[in-house]
Amino acid sequence: MSAELAVAFPVVTVVLALVLAAVNYGMTQVRCVDAARTAARMVARGDALDTARGTALRGLPSGAAVGIDVSGADVVVRVSAASWAVSWLGVPPARSEAVAARESGGDDA
Repeated sequence: MSAELAVAFPVVTVVLALVLAAVNYGMTQVRCVDAARTAARMVARGDALDTARGTALRGLPSGAAVGIDVSGADVVVRVSAASWAVSWLGVPPARSEAVAARESGGDDA
């Protein structure tokens, strides 16, 4: 019985670590999507770029990057963030992009 346990315990530990890394990566991806959408909405309605960038970074892990591009009638926000799963497993960082149309500012009324 102890030989089977000695073999099974490391395998279970590695599988658990992989599952936790996958969950962490998934949560980081969801945070990137939320941050990109929030920042795009903020800039589209006329908020300052620094305010939108700060709001986006608030929910992301340290070292995350937020790029905001305002061109014409569109706002494009790109977010990327690495989690501990990225460095541990060697997968690419979580990324997301959101596009929003700039609001007119109420000139239509």
